[in-house]
Parts: sequence; C-alpha cells; structure tokens
Amino acid sequence: MSTWTNFVLNNVAEKMTPILQTPVEDIVYEILDRKGLPTRGEVKELKGRLDKLEQAVQGFSGSFDALKKDVAGAVERVAAAVSAARSAAEEAARAAAQAFLPGAKLGTAEPIERDQWTIYSTYRPHRPLLRIPVDDAAGSVL
Repeated sequence: MSTWTNFVLNNVAEKMTPILQTPVEDIVYEILDRKGLPTRGEVKELKGRLDKLEQAVQGFSGSFDALKKDVAGAVERVAAAVSAARSAAEEAARAAAQAFLPGAKLGTAEPIERDQWTIYSTYRPHRPLLRIPVDDAAGSVL
C-alpha cells in the first residue's frame, strides 16, 4: 500500500511542481527585469500568490490523505475477502476429500504453490490447489 501511495504522490508532485513553480518564477523575473528591485506592493502580490499556492498544496495533501485512507480500507477489505475465500476453498476441499474417502482421517490441508502437475496456466482458474494427507497405511495424499 505504502509503495503504491508513494508512487502516486511522487508522480503528482513531479507533474505539479513545474506548473506551480513557473508562475512564481515568472513574477520574480518580470519584476527584476522591469525594475531591478520589487516594490512593497509587488512583494505583497508575490506573498499573496505564494499563500494561495500553499493553500492549494495543503488541499492536495488533504485529498491525498483521504485517498490514502480509502486505499488502506480497500486493502483491508480485499485481505479479508481473500482470507474468507481461502477458508471456503479449504472447507470445500476437505468435504470433497471426505466424500471420496468416507470415514478417513484427513490431515491438515496444505496449499500447493507449484509441483510437476500444476505448473501449467490451465490450472490457474482452479487455484488455490490443496494437498490433503490421509492418515492411512498407504500414506495417501489427495
């Protein structure tokens, strides 16, 4: 989450800095080109523009904080949904194994990340694949 947020904020800051910086530089150079030294009114005008710029940056900051909270909430919801889906998949696998071997004592289901049979992408829609050991004399695994 933090990496994604940093990526977004850095890109926005990178894009906005020249846009926000150019008008201020233009004012300073224009004043110096025309008169050499700014008058009190010109300094006040520049200060007013800088204050507006600061307020705009603070507004962006508030928006980014709200976005950050929204993203954090979404990440939490996705993590909870993934956890629930994994639990449901494990329960379904155990039920299928019990139906295949009624009365067998089943071990703990273990996810299969990759083995000689599951390396192909055709199995991707069926993931998570689980291996369930059976407590029998043959040492069966489903």
